[in-house]
Amino acid sequence: MAEIVITTSEMLASKDKNELMTIDWEVLVIDEVHRLKNPSSRFANTVIEENFLFKHSVFLTGTPIQNNISELWTLLNITDPSQFGDYAQFMSRYDKMKDKDTIDELHELIQPFMLRRLKE
Repeated sequence: MAEIVITTSEMLASKDKNELMTIDWEVLVIDEVHRLKNPSSRFANTVIEENFLFKHSVFLTGTPIQNNISELWTLLNITDPSQFGDYAQFMSRYDKMKDKDTIDELHELIQPFMLRRLKE
């Protein structure tokens, strides 16, 4: 059995997904994760499906997350659905961030999930 499989998002969203979904993956690494921010895309649907099992995930992107809380929730939900499972609750808390305390709270909440390179 293969220990590592490298594939493209197109292959993952194609007919090959049925075979790939039979594996209990240890780690799922997705490059260009900004392609997952649309939860209705075929790629996102494949990764979100309950039958696609992985214990850990690493998401890589060079594209910054835009000022769209819905897109942020989608990525967080894939990363940790137990903590970010309720879309309506997340949106009611963070969709209309009007004060610094709420922004700081969101930063603290997502900090364990982010590794960010800052340019000088």
